[in-house]
Amino acid sequence: MNRDEFLAQDCVAAFADWIRSRLDVAGSFVHSYIDRRSGTGWECDCLLGASETYRWSFRYRDPKTNAWVAGTSLDETVMALSRLRDGLRASIENKDAGMCLRCCSAVLAWGGVAFRNRNTLEGMGDGIVLYLMGAKEMLNIGTYCTSSGLVLKMNSGFSKIYSLLVDDFIMYDSRVAAALCLLVRRFCEEKGLNEVPGSLTFHIPAARSPNRDPSRGIYRFSPAYTPKNHLDSNMKANWLLAAVLSKGSSRFDQIAGGLRLTSLQSALFMIGYDVEGLEFC
Repeated sequence: MNRDEFLAQDCVAAFADWIRSRLDVAGSFVHSYIDRRSGTGWECDCLLGASETYRWSFRYRDPKTNAWVAGTSLDETVMALSRLRDGLRASIENKDAGMCLRCCSAVLAWGGVAFRNRNTLEGMGDGIVLYLMGAKEMLNIGTYCTSSGLVLKMNSGFSKIYSLLVDDFIMYDSRVAAALCLLVRRFCEEKGLNEVPGSLTFHIPAARSPNRDPSRGIYRFSPAYTPKNHLDSNMKANWLLAAVLSKGSSRFDQIAGGLRLTSLQSALFMIGYDVEGLEFC
């Protein structure tokens, strides 16, 4: 299944419309939970509201200067990732394996998953540049097909690297996936569907934190047991969220074009911290 085939399915089109109607209308998507670290409450009443309350404390070494870079807000995150993206792409263009490795390591440190992928990255040696050049070609948003036998290194960490390597490729970790599956479940409940449609079955990557499974009753979601499951779900999420933002109008339109998808991904990231929290349909 390619992008056009995916988006042409009735259930996908209906789900995209359903999300679109909840982008910025107050009270259209209400969710809340208690942050387990701070003990403070978090809530949103629409997807834009979730994006506007984004917080992620990060700290990593700059690949060029080795100086510490830190921040918390969405603006600080966007600035940091823009610099890492430019550095990563330049290192590939210059075939600088050392800088490429440092950029990838910095991305993983930003995401808090460096320890899971360090050996994999270092094991690539000088081949890291060729690997990412090939990955960029294979991860073409317009031509990727879920029925292909394509398998790349894939987990929440590599999804972050690919998001800086490929335009319109979102980060698909357990938080984003859990939130997306929560949206699917609420859609299915509202429409009275007998099960989750196959095209709306997104896999949830393994999580270190609890409360990332929105399954309830007849609506079930599966872990991303394989890199292929993770990759296909990531790509379907890319297609879906881009389609949501491509039609209609919302206050997301006031966000600079290249950051709209990032902002919607960030909304899911915040919602997905705890999808078993307090829900209001």
